[in-house]
Order: sequence, then C-alpha cells, then structure tokens
Amino acid sequence: MFLFGFDWLSFSNDDMANYSLGAQRFLNNGYFAVPDLGRLLDGQDYSATFYFMYVLHGQRSGSELLLALIWAVSGLNAHFIFMPVIMSLHLALVSATAAMVSGFTYSKKASVMALFLMSISPLATLGMLYQLIAQVGGLCLLCAAVTLTYRTRGLSLSRATLIGTGMLSAVVFVAIFIVYPEILPFFGLGWILYVGNTLLKSRRHATRILIVAVIVGVSTLIVLNTYAIDGIRFLLVQSFSGMSPATEGATLFPYYLMPSGLAFFWGLIPLAVRVPEPYLSLSIALSLSLFLWLFAIAVPRQIRMNTAPVCVLLTMTIVAILLYFRGSGFGLYKLAMFAQPFLTGVVAIELARSGWKPKRSYKIAVFCVIAIAATLSQFSYTTKSTGESAGSFTEVPRASKLKISRQFGDLLNNAHNASPAVYLADTANVVLAKFQSLHAIGNYLYLPSRVFAPEIVDSMFRDATFLNPLSEENQNLMQEYQSLKDEKFVEQYIKSGDTQNRFLSQKSDLAEKNAQLITNSAAQDIFNDIHRQESDEVFKFVNSPENHLIFIHSELGPHYYSPARNEAGYYQLEADPMFPGRSFAALGEHLLFRLVGATQNPRLVIELSNSVLKQHDSQLPKPSVQGITLGFVGRGSGRLFSNPIQATKIDESDYIAINMNMKGKVFSHTKAGLMRLYGRDILPDNRKITSFGRDVSVISENEFQSLQPPKSLQTFPEDLANSALEYSGVYEDGWLSERSFFVLQPEKDSGALLIKGFVPLLEDANFSTTVSVTVDGELVASKTLRPGDFEIGLPREASPRRHRIDIAFSNYQTLPGIDGRIIAVKLEFIGYQDKPLISESTAAKTSQAPVAMKSFPEDLAHTYSDHSGIYEDGWIRKESTIRLRATKEATFLVINGIVPLVDNPDFTTEIKVLINGGTVATERLGLGDFELKIPFKYTDAEQRVDIHFTEDQKLPEPDGRSTGGRINFIGFEAN
Repeated sequence: MFLFGFDWLSFSNDDMANYSLGAQRFLNNGYFAVPDLGRLLDGQDYSATFYFMYVLHGQRSGSELLLALIWAVSGLNAHFIFMPVIMSLHLALVSATAAMVSGFTYSKKASVMALFLMSISPLATLGMLYQLIAQVGGLCLLCAAVTLTYRTRGLSLSRATLIGTGMLSAVVFVAIFIVYPEILPFFGLGWILYVGNTLLKSRRHATRILIVAVIVGVSTLIVLNTYAIDGIRFLLVQSFSGMSPATEGATLFPYYLMPSGLAFFWGLIPLAVRVPEPYLSLSIALSLSLFLWLFAIAVPRQIRMNTAPVCVLLTMTIVAILLYFRGSGFGLYKLAMFAQPFLTGVVAIELARSGWKPKRSYKIAVFCVIAIAATLSQFSYTTKSTGESAGSFTEVPRASKLKISRQFGDLLNNAHNASPAVYLADTANVVLAKFQSLHAIGNYLYLPSRVFAPEIVDSMFRDATFLNPLSEENQNLMQEYQSLKDEKFVEQYIKSGDTQNRFLSQKSDLAEKNAQLITNSAAQDIFNDIHRQESDEVFKFVNSPENHLIFIHSELGPHYYSPARNEAGYYQLEADPMFPGRSFAALGEHLLFRLVGATQNPRLVIELSNSVLKQHDSQLPKPSVQGITLGFVGRGSGRLFSNPIQATKIDESDYIAINMNMKGKVFSHTKAGLMRLYGRDILPDNRKITSFGRDVSVISENEFQSLQPPKSLQTFPEDLANSALEYSGVYEDGWLSERSFFVLQPEKDSGALLIKGFVPLLEDANFSTTVSVTVDGELVASKTLRPGDFEIGLPREASPRRHRIDIAFSNYQTLPGIDGRIIAVKLEFIGYQDKPLISESTAAKTSQAPVAMKSFPEDLAHTYSDHSGIYEDGWIRKESTIRLRATKEATFLVINGIVPLVDNPDFTTEIKVLINGGTVATERLGLGDFELKIPFKYTDAEQRVDIHFTEDQKLPEPDGRSTGGRINFIGFEAN
C-alpha cells in the first residue's frame, strides 16, 4: 500500500477479477434483477454474467456486496478498494484469533502471543495477498462464532445473558451464510467435540452452550428465510467439489500431497519456491518435529483443558487426512489456510501456559528459528505481491507499478468516441480481460481471444443438479440465452496439421467490422513482440492495424485457465532465466491466432527456447504454420522467419494455425532426501510443454526485406536478442549444439568470415569432433577440433547481402552436473571482420600466450594476451577470462588476490574457476587476501581460464567500478 496506494493489485488473481465484476453488478442492479442477455452477449455488460452465479447457482455473495457498498460510498471502483478492504479483514482476523484464545489460560500472554504468531503467519498473509476475500472474511467470522459459542467461563444462566449472547452469535452466523458457508462444517464438528467434552466435565456448562445454540439456530433461520436453503445447497456442492480428487496429473495445487507440504504448512519455506537440498529436507524434518510436539503434547493437553481452537483444529486434521487419501490437492491447499487461526490459537495457549523457564531456554532458540523462517516466507509472498516478477502466483505482471486498471479506464475516458463505442481488445490474459470489461461497461467490448462470459454462463446451466435444479423461470431464461447465443456466436473449425481444431467466435455481422482495436503494448503476452516498443503505456488504440495477432482459445490449444490446463496451447508468462527482466511463456502442441489487418503473403516470426527443457534434451521443435514447416535445427534457442504464408479465411476473418509437431512433455522431477517419504509420483509442475516462446508475430514482405541482420555475434545472450537476427541451434549463453545456423549480413567494407570458440575439456581428454561450415548451401570449411581454442577463418570476402551460415559437428559432449546440456563447442565470435585475418598457419607459429600475469597493466599489454573482464590495474569483473600457456613443468594453476572491504564488513562471495569450460575449483571467500592452488595436468595447448564470482561490489566513488576482487597473480607454476 505504501508503494502503490490504491493501484496495488497484488497478484491480480482471477478470483479478485470475478469479485470485482460481481460487485459492479450489485452496484448497478438489484439482487434478483434479470440481466439483459443481449447486452451481456454483445459485450456491453460483462458483470451481468454473475447473475447466473448468485441467483441461478446460489453462490455466496457477501464479499461482492461489501465491495459494492464501499464502491458506492467512496466512488472508487472495486479494483482500487479491493486490497484496502481485504487488508482490513485480515487485521480483523488477526484480532479475532487473539480473542478466541483469551480466557483459556490464567495468563493474558496467550492473546498477545496469538496476535504475534498470526501477524507473521505466512499462509494467513498469503490468503490476503492472493486476494481470497471471502476466505479471509469467512475465517474472521468463524473465529468470532467460535469465541461467542464455545465459551463457558463467565457465562451466567440468566435469560438476558443467554438471549443476548445467542442473538449476537446469530448475527455472525447469518454473515457466515452470506460470506463463506464452506466453513460451517468445521464449526459444527468442532462444536460437537467441544460440547461432548464439556458434558463430561460439567452438565451446567453444557446446558449454557446448548441454550445459546438453540437461540442461534432459530434466529439464523428466521433472518435467512429461504436463503438458508441456498446456503446449505451451495455448501453441499462445494463440499462434494472439494472432496473430489483431481483429474490425474491435472491438479493445480499439488503442494500438500508431498512432504514439502508439511514445511509449507508451518511457514518454514514459501510455496512455489525451489528450495535446494539439504535445506528442504531440514525444513521437512523440523516440521515433522513440530507436528510430533503438536499432537503428542499440545493437543492432548488442550483436549483436557477443552480449549476452543483445539476442537476446530482436530476436525480440520481429520478432514485433511480424508482429502489426502482422496488426492484432493486443492482441498488441502485451502484447508491449510483455514487451519492457521486455530493452529495459532493452540500454539499460543501452549506457549503461554508453559512459559519460558531458564532450564528450557532451548524453546526460545527453536521459537526464534521458526519465527525467522516464517517471517522470511511471509516476506517472499509480500515481495511477489508487487507483481514485478512474472509467473508463480502473479497473473498480470507489473499490474501495480503500471497502474494497469487506471490506465485502461483513462484510455476509454479520454477516447471521446461516440457512445456506445465499439472496441476490439487483443488481450490473451483472462484476468486482464476481466479487468478491462469492468471499465468498458456500456460500450461494446469484444474479446475474441476467449469469450469468457458465455463460458461462465454455460457452466452455470451445465452444473445445475438435483442439489440446484433449474426453476421454470430459469429454464425459460436458459432457452432465451441459448437462442441469443446461437444468433451471435458460432462454432468454427480449422485444420491444424492433420487434426481439426474447434473454437468459438463472434459472428462477423455482429462484431468487429467497425471496432477500434485496443492493443496491449506492455508485454502482457508474447505475441506481436517484434512490433512492440518498450514503454510503460499498457494499452493504446490502433486505427489501422496491420498483421496483428490475437491468440484464440481453442479445443486443441486452450488457454491455461481451463479444465485442460496441462494440455494448454499457451501458458501464463514467467520470468525468462536467460534474459533477466524479460518474460517468456510455455507453449503446448497447437496454437491458433486471428490475424487482424493481414497484408498480402505475410511471414510468421517465431522465437523459441528449449534450453531449460531437459525432457526434450533441449531439442527445438519443427513447427508448421498453415502447413509450411519451419526449419528449426539443433537445440537451445532460435528465431525463424517463415516463407510467405496464406491465412485461412473463416467468416470474413483471417486465421493462422501453428502445429508444433512435437508432443508436450512434463518436466522430470527427481526427488531426494525426505521428499521421498511419500507422494513420489506427484508432479509439482504437470504442464505438457513443447517449447518456451518469446515471440510469435507476423510481418509484411516489405518489413522482412527491410530487416538488417547483424554482421557478427560476440556477446551472449545480448546479441541473440536482435529481432532482425535469424538463427537456430545455440543456447543463450553461447554454447552451440551439434547443428546450428545464423543469417548474417556483412557491410560493404567487411572482410572475411571468422568463427572463434573453444572445445571444453570434460571427461574425455581424447575427445575430437569434425566441424563443417556451409555458407549459402556451399561447404566452405571442414576441420577436426580437439579440446582447447579454435579459430576458423575464411579469407574469401562476402557480398553485402544476407548469408546463411550452417555449422555442423560430427560429435558432441554433455555438460557435467545438473546442467546436462548437449553441446559441441562454446562460441565466442561468428561474423564478418572489419580487417584482414591472419592465416591459421601464421597464427599458430607466432602467437604465444603468457605463462602468468603478475604486473598490471604491463602484462595486459602483452602482444598475445587474450583477456576480458580485467581492468588495467588488476581489478576484475564478476566474470572474467584469461588465456594462458602452461609449461611442461607446470603442476598447479595459482591465483592470488584480494576481496576488498567496501561498505559491508560481512561481505562474502564464492569464486568458481574453470579451465577450458570445466570447473576445477570452487571456494567461499571472505574479505581480505586469498590464494588458490589448483592441481593441473599439462596439455600442449593454450588454456582458457574463466573466473566467476557469485557476488560483486562497487568500488567507492568516484571510481564506482563493479568488481569481484583484485588479482595480484595468476599463472601456472611447478610444484
């Protein structure tokens, strides 16, 4: 809130988008007001969709009513008030938890302890940050109900006291029915346990509870009237749904079906964060110890004390066991958050009861460890809620910083179009589309990527069961809706490979002929990226669109927000590990696009990366577009421009189908340590992925011809980001696969082609491979390479036009460790030089790299010194490279230097040393002098020495250079 104010949209969860549209409906309509189906299906009022949820399907509506009320009073729409409202409810939940534990010990410390523990509870905070407003409000009400109705001490049998308590409790129960009836079973089962335990101790106390219960039940039913039936019906539907096991391999919430879920529950580690071993196993072991303490000591003692939190916690534990054996990941995910107030209550009462005796000071240490871990987990969730990183829980990246809701509202308000205006939005993100629809009410807003409103209405009619039958009035409404839907929408088919793909589209005579296109220009998807300019302007009008792609949700390639999520064609954005600060998206087997403003014979541009897809051995797919196969080769990444394509005309609109010609596979997951206790077959990520996409665009023939490919590449991955470069078969950090190609264009004064790199020495010292270089289909060079540096120069000058350079290797190696990528060589330079080359034979005779460097800057001026990342005075960057020559007597590589004290006396860094691409030493360094003496086996070749620091520092101003340390000596020495 301090960073973004009312523009804070946190994770921009789909639930939040639905709650906001529901609030808009209640703001503008009566509860039972039947919507205008024509306006709904024409895109003039998407909020009308939620009539079918609340009235037809009987879903709870308390949160939406609250938002509508505050919207009406404040004048701020639901997007602006959502986070302040849910934060207020969260604070109320923290306070209600403290109230619930008061009175169960002679110490008042229990309430203070509960306040503290609940305020740092990571899962309680996540419920708020993840915008589960009904859950947060419902848990607050549940704690209030438990506090009012489970209490026996201090409650007299006077009529006034009992009636007053009962009536107050009834108000809470009425609110629960409206806000979150799903929690009622936990209240009821816990209440039975509490009353039964009380009856064994004191019939007088039990009588008090029963009298209050009768008053609560009668009062609640009188106030709710027939709505009580709707609440119970909705409760049963949700219970059946929550207890249902997920479709095999399709659960979105596998967290608590694995041992790591134990640590998630206690907040020792955050959800959706990869924790390496052995820390993961240590957190699981600690959580097991906490469960042992909880159920062996705390719970039995508090059952004897008959505390309220333990009764509810026990019922939730029983339900959790049932959910686990039914494989209901989503149910466990929700239940873990439900349990937090009651877990906190039990722990707070126990800590307050036992106190902190000196002889048990170990408790303080354990408590501090857990509190610190929980705080760090909470900090992780809070940091992610800024939306600055794509993926994980974040649905709309940078939504808060870009003020995405405000921007769209301002765009429409300043448009000065006729009312109602007609808009066509290219949004492929379902949540963002719902954000837009809230602002566009009264105008025609067409969302061809996915017609989400009819999907929701269809599901409401489809889900009508014996628990929720359609009335005669609603059956008539369904018939009217179906008639209008058939009039305005049509199922279409298009061929994708050898398969027919089905999708739903708006009929052209009713839709976008005169619509103004609203494009998403701030990288909220991977489409049309070649046309996109870096800007904080999220949306803009395009009056004459040309070759603009809109992703279409289809049967074979659905959006990831669908029942077939693991078979999706396009998944949500996530952080690109190869290009920090950028995003990419996983792709499935089929993709379908609507092409707006198609030019004659356009070309498809597609940029893919399989560098992290070990399940495909990083092999790039060979997709076909409109039946034309694209020529990706090798592994790693690539960007291709297709030959001219012909779009498919359907109902006066142009469509393009892409078939990856590769079956998607899930990531392989090897579980170690305590993660092997159970749930070994549960996949944390069940997406079936063919590739990761960075760009899918269409350009005209004129745009293609005007592209200016680079003349050379030497900096990776930066040079690969050039959108005019066509290439394939290279990893982003410069490793080449066994096949690759580059399309380069020399300038008029360019010289010959040069290829430089090195073959790493891995496990086989006798490794060799034959490289073949082909230019424009003609074999121009072939050479056998062994571990070490290589240089291939082609003195023949090239004409200043595009040239395709293909590089093939006869043999390859696998990088060691968890990397495991299949590689041939590390590429350092490929392209056309500006000056003549020295012939290879001459270079071999004259170049002699130095044996050592110890005097700076003199040694850097050595005629044949080859280095990078080293300053003239010996300071080195975070990553640096030096080429050295070893004498036959050399047995060690010696590196002597210093890590400076700049401004952090606790600074540490890890240094990693590689020789010819193979890691030979890794060591943690503190401040001060250091010396590494690394054993070396002599080989008759120049040695490439790479030095990598994990952390660097900035030298004090006015210097300001970033450095990992200073080198005093580096070289080969004899023993």
